[in-house]
Order: sequence, then C-alpha cells, then structure tokens
Amino acid sequence: MRLDQYFVSVDDIENVTGESISVADYAKHDKLNVCWQFPIGCDDEG
Repeated sequence: MRLDQYFVSVDDIENVTGESISVADYAKHDKLNVCWQFPIGCDDEG
C-alpha cells in the first residue's frame, strides 16, 4: 500500500488540530510528493 495519498503539510495538521508546530514558516506548506524508497531486501508486504 502506498502512503502518498495521505501526505499532508504541517500547515494542514495545524489547521485540523488547532495546535502550533514549531517549524519554520517556509516549510509549513511543503509536503512530500512520493513515499520514500524501501531499503534493499525489504518489501511492502510487511
């Protein structure tokens, strides 16, 4: 299962929770575009 569809920005989390996360303002709107690679020898089956 790919997690890409669940990536959100810090700003999104702050808006939903009402909390403030200590992150530089320029980084609050960034989010990953793709999931990280699995290490050699690992698979996504568990």
